[in-house]
Amino acid sequence: QTLEPRLYYLHVPYENQDDLPIFDTQELTFSFAQLFRPNRYSGADRQVEANDLTLAVTSRLLDDANGDELLRASLGQILYFDDRQRVQLPGVAPREASRSAWAGELDFRLNDKWRVTLSEQYDPEEDRNELSAVRLQRRLDNDGVVNLQYRYRRDFLEQVDASTAFPLNEKV
Repeated sequence: QTLEPRLYYLHVPYENQDDLPIFDTQELTFSFAQLFRPNRYSGADRQVEANDLTLAVTSRLLDDANGDELLRASLGQILYFDDRQRVQLPGVAPREASRSAWAGELDFRLNDKWRVTLSEQYDPEEDRNELSAVRLQRRLDNDGVVNLQYRYRRDFLEQVDASTAFPLNEKV
């Protein structure tokens, strides 16, 4: 078993970007991976200002025989030291918070064929879950894969999707 603490400090000074047009920039979906990104936006139209510290921990359970990861659990949160309201997308209300939601993931490999992944976000300031997702994945003998996923984002989204990918022949 491992215990992997992570600290990530991000400092980006403020630049007034009000005169720049918005072409393709969107706010990225918050997730555990987002805890360690240098910008909360996609595209180059907005560059975030930041004075943040991310605190996170991951623990893995590894198979002694071959080193395969059997279980991974991760939890983290961003602490905001400065006001983050000056750089925003038009029409998006700024959020006043001293910290992000808690973001967590649990990835469990049942065997070589089956994997279950859970993702959660809990907002301590609102005292509620903001996101829940569960994915079941089945690997096929012919290098294919089948996924079934349920996602819920408070006041925005609730959906189920299925996907599959498999080779049609040896070359494709």
